[in-house]
Amino acid sequence: MKYIFFAIIIFNINICAAQVNQTEVVNKTTSVPCNPNTFWLNCDDPNTLGVYNIREYTLINNFIFSTGNVIYNVFNRNIGYCNDLTLGSGMTFYDVDSYFTNDFLRYDGSNWIHEPIPNNTYEYFNIAGNKNTLVAHARLLSNFPKYIAKYDGSSINIIYDSGLTKSITSGDLVVDSLENIWFFESSDTNFLKPTNLKVINNLGQLVHDYNVDYINSIGYGGYGMFIMNNTLYFGVDYLNPIYPNTLIPLNIVADSVIQGTPISFIAPAARWDLESCNQGTLTSIKEVPASYKQLSVYPNPVTDHFSVYIPYGTSPSSHIIVTNLQGAIFEDRLVKDNKIPINCEHWPAGMYLVSVV
Repeated sequence: MKYIFFAIIIFNINICAAQVNQTEVVNKTTSVPCNPNTFWLNCDDPNTLGVYNIREYTLINNFIFSTGNVIYNVFNRNIGYCNDLTLGSGMTFYDVDSYFTNDFLRYDGSNWIHEPIPNNTYEYFNIAGNKNTLVAHARLLSNFPKYIAKYDGSSINIIYDSGLTKSITSGDLVVDSLENIWFFESSDTNFLKPTNLKVINNLGQLVHDYNVDYINSIGYGGYGMFIMNNTLYFGVDYLNPIYPNTLIPLNIVADSVIQGTPISFIAPAARWDLESCNQGTLTSIKEVPASYKQLSVYPNPVTDHFSVYIPYGTSPSSHIIVTNLQGAIFEDRLVKDNKIPINCEHWPAGMYLVSVV
């Protein structure tokens, strides 16, 4: 049986320069401790149906470790983190009862306290917070959320409406250290695949609008996201057809959203939401990080078919080029996707070089 090996990856990338701002790390006395380089996952209790747990993880150098810290018997699947909006001091978790009462819930260190919303007609879910801003997706008579609502501890107001032709999609939203709100939008006919990454301030005014239509691995199976170290991490579960059970890092490079190498993230049970207390903001960086330049070929070695995976956005004129060690070109095509399938069943056995130019 013949075998074909791929051994060398070559990159030729030109990126414009931009100002770099450092990520702010929250360092406050909190009712829920904030540990550096950590994020939280709200997931099913693996032993009890209908019960949820908040589990803490550390993310360092693209490796994820459980800290062992767990808050058991969480009321529902959502998780937000911000100042205690009722008492005005300390920081704590918030949840929302998406299925029955639509009450917001505040964690007092041991129990979840219901905070009812009077005369409310919306359904709320996928909450996120930072400092004095706590927001949630909202929907009325739609299968998909159309609105973003802000809760101040006693009342709630709709601050953003996606309009008639768009829906908010992909399972979560993020509040950064400037109290700006990040979320994905899509067309109603393709709601699982985001077309835009939107940023609004906490009054609902548009701050940025980034196109993400070319990033094909985000959207499907999305359940949560958070910002840490100038990176937006987007969590996808086993339903994602390209990178199942991973965190997908996204950065802003020269006003474009660039995808990094996905990080394997296996949870103990079904996952529902992500949050972090270390959230800075997402600012433009001057070049693609080295960790993003990890083109992959699978399977390797191969006998008849393989795929090239590109974990970042490319220009419309980018090419995939495959050559043998003598420089003969066996494949040259425009890059139109993050995953490029290639048929090599008639190629001679040997070693080949893959490059993106």
